[in-house]
Amino acid sequence: MTIMDEYQDIKELLKLRREINATAKLRQRIREASAKRRLIERRKLWQWSSAVAACVTIVLATTVLFKSNINSNENSNCIVYVAGKQVCGTDARDIAEADVAKIDKFLQTIKAQQTAEKNKVQQFINHYNTINK
Repeated sequence: MTIMDEYQDIKELLKLRREINATAKLRQRIREASAKRRLIERRKLWQWSSAVAACVTIVLATTVLFKSNINSNENSNCIVYVAGKQVCGTDARDIAEADVAKIDKFLQTIKAQQTAEKNKVQQFINHYNTINK
């Protein structure tokens, strides 16, 4: 027996003896499984699409509501909150002006104290320079 004969024998052994085909029942099961899978994928797509549409709707509605609240506040004269309660109109303007006046007075007091401290430091420096001459 030569090498070529062995090769032919091996080739003969590896050949298909019969044709392999799927049965009609197996083909039907595969079709049903793929149809079921496509249906599940479509449902998932619809669920995600619905969730995204709901989120977009919520964002747009919130934006519209906040813009309308901001615009309505701009149209009113003055609004302040005192102890957690909303005050509008002239009372609110009076409270706001009083607060601004208090802040101005506080800033003036701070400025005066800073000036006084600078003067004290300058006097100390002048006194020190006159003693050391």
